[in-house]
Amino acid sequence: MADESDLQFVWEMIVEQLPHLAQTHPAAISFLSAVLKSLREASSCLQVSYLRFHPTKDSERLADSAPRELPGGIAPLIDLAKMKVFGRDLPQLEGAFSNYQTIRSESGDCAVAIQLRQSETEDEHTLCLVFDPSRSPGDGSQDVQGKAIHLLSLLAYIIKSKQLSEADKLRKTRLHAIDRLLSLTGDVGEVARRVCLIWREWLNVPALRLWVFNSEFKELDLLQVCSDEPNRSYLLRSANRLPDNSVGVKAIHQRSVIRGETPMKLPEWNEDTELVGLFAQLPQLICVPLISADLVSDSGQPRFIGLIDLHMPDITAITQPDPWLLFVGKITAAAFLRARAHERKEISKQLNQFTIDLVNPRDRRRLDDRKADYLEKVQKLILQAVHANCVSIFEADDSRDSIRCVATTGIHGHDNEKDEFRKTVFYRKDNSLTWRVFSTGKHKLIPNINEDSQYTGKFPERRSLPNPKDHDPMLVYPLPGQKPEGATGVIRICERTCSVSRHRLQNFSDHDVDMINLIAHQVSPSLLMIRLQAHRELFVERTAHQVTQPLQGVIAYTDNILEGVYDRDPVKLNDKLRYIRQMAKGAAGMLRSTLWAAGITDFNFLKQVQRSSTKLTSYFLERVIDMQPIRMQDWIKVKFLSEKEADAWGDFLIDEQFFEQVVQNLLHNAVKYSYPRTTVEVKLFREVRTLKVNITSTGVPIDLADPEQIFWDRERGKVASKYDPQGSGQGLYLARQIMRGFGGDVKLLPSAEDRRVVPPPKFPTARRYTFQIIYPEAFI
Repeated sequence: MADESDLQFVWEMIVEQLPHLAQTHPAAISFLSAVLKSLREASSCLQVSYLRFHPTKDSERLADSAPRELPGGIAPLIDLAKMKVFGRDLPQLEGAFSNYQTIRSESGDCAVAIQLRQSETEDEHTLCLVFDPSRSPGDGSQDVQGKAIHLLSLLAYIIKSKQLSEADKLRKTRLHAIDRLLSLTGDVGEVARRVCLIWREWLNVPALRLWVFNSEFKELDLLQVCSDEPNRSYLLRSANRLPDNSVGVKAIHQRSVIRGETPMKLPEWNEDTELVGLFAQLPQLICVPLISADLVSDSGQPRFIGLIDLHMPDITAITQPDPWLLFVGKITAAAFLRARAHERKEISKQLNQFTIDLVNPRDRRRLDDRKADYLEKVQKLILQAVHANCVSIFEADDSRDSIRCVATTGIHGHDNEKDEFRKTVFYRKDNSLTWRVFSTGKHKLIPNINEDSQYTGKFPERRSLPNPKDHDPMLVYPLPGQKPEGATGVIRICERTCSVSRHRLQNFSDHDVDMINLIAHQVSPSLLMIRLQAHRELFVERTAHQVTQPLQGVIAYTDNILEGVYDRDPVKLNDKLRYIRQMAKGAAGMLRSTLWAAGITDFNFLKQVQRSSTKLTSYFLERVIDMQPIRMQDWIKVKFLSEKEADAWGDFLIDEQFFEQVVQNLLHNAVKYSYPRTTVEVKLFREVRTLKVNITSTGVPIDLADPEQIFWDRERGKVASKYDPQGSGQGLYLARQIMRGFGGDVKLLPSAEDRRVVPPPKFPTARRYTFQIIYPEAFI
């Protein structure tokens, strides 16, 4: 049995050590652990425990010094009011008390329990020493008991003082962190970087990661990492998306801090082999949800949800209470909301500036060039806003029957030919994903475009990342119109990358959709404004184009009259004067009726336009005769080859304005682009009630990759532009649109070289072309 003097010596020795231990161990828990360790070694007991109990709070085992860990490594909480030592209850005293008990079990084990209550806090403190039977002490004298209670009083006082000091320090560091968080400004990326630094400095952790919850796909997307080398290399290679069964999502759903998780024991971490090295050094994890206090009225969900996970070797280093961590998490969420608002404001400012630059009256460039510059700026803004690599913008035509690509970062099969994107990449009424978004006005998010059969192989954007198969997200967003289902176009974005690892893909988030919604609602009015301005310019161009043709005839006939060509033939002179008057009336009529020049592309109303009966032969003879003088100096003739057939067919139905434009445009083009000493031939065919008009000429070859391009709006070949610089490229386009309005068409028939014709110097070999007008319901 231990001598009583041994215990008295132990109490005195530990009291003497308290000042030194208190100075060398600033933290309360560290100080207490050192005291208990010294006490166990000095008294040669098996175990020393220190417990605290408060009537209105949970009991707490502050520290335990034992030669082996308890089961599970965690000491159970003990209710002091019901505490038993070796099967016996401790005495319960009313009011302030101090108590010293030596308790023996039936097997001979012995424990010394010292208790006291601090009247100012009502905390009850218990120090318990468990001895081996061979070292069991006696009950102890009054002096021994007094020294033991004195030691416990000092311990309780020092621990309480240290805890108050720690609380004050923690409060100050928390307030400092909050102050820094509330002062953050800038875009989301910059705020994320600084948030990680603040949290890391505040908690003094080796590594942490910042995630944002993506409610669309119920996952966490990596936003930022903060760590020293070599841990940072592990984090950069690790997963950038966590599924909805991850411990991080669990912390968010529970709205609580999760401590002490060992990540490698969780199923979802088994696949992330890149973090094995990190978890070997930092095996413990604490997840702190970042949840804003305010809600979105429509969904009732917080406006911002995120997560910070802390990686460390020992979670006991984080002494901040969970409520403090959660509170700072809310402040962090508020900082991100402010950052998002800042981004929205900056994007709006940039878009407004783009529009101001677009309408700058000092910019003398063509509208198409200014539009291309505007869309290029918008493209870069979109890519920056959502961390993407590929974007294409599609715009609807006036008829809304197709949407055409007007800007893109690149599409396979169209190398560095931006004009070709605009002209050749389009969607018409079908079931493709892009068209569905356009027609319904509802955006679409998909995690993998390879799973959407309507998109695969249909004008795929050029990828920057190598062959993404399993995860290739795409966002298709409508450019809004006046009605929800009346979109004016579509924005299509691919390859949304992680902000930390730009070579890895992430899904588009709610925030991305919100940003694109903002951009789309500002870009769409600008594109409509561009279209209105284009219609104004088109009106001027078409008016000049259509009026120039009859005026050229007027000039030609007037020159002939002034040169005395018809002096000896009064009848022909009179006819020519009548033609001049008729052409002047036609030009005046075109200016009065501007419908054809107003930029419309849908001429379906022509099926209902009123038509009158006209002599077929005389109609075409007059038009052929009108064209004769235009290039008479180049010995170019215009012949009507179907006079007898036309006489036999009699009258045909014609409107006063539109069919005339078609015939004039095609005849004028044929004469204009013919080589000298050639003949333009006009031949008619009748198929039941359909009239076909073939206009054949020999001259400038059409140097376009696709023969159909000759019918595109404002399209001219390079050789044609060189041969006659005066031209707007609208004659054939208007002719086809008008005839399709009648239910017919204008076609280019197969051509052939004609080496019999001598081309002008430096011009290529002549080709013989035939344009065919198909005019249905021409005969009664």
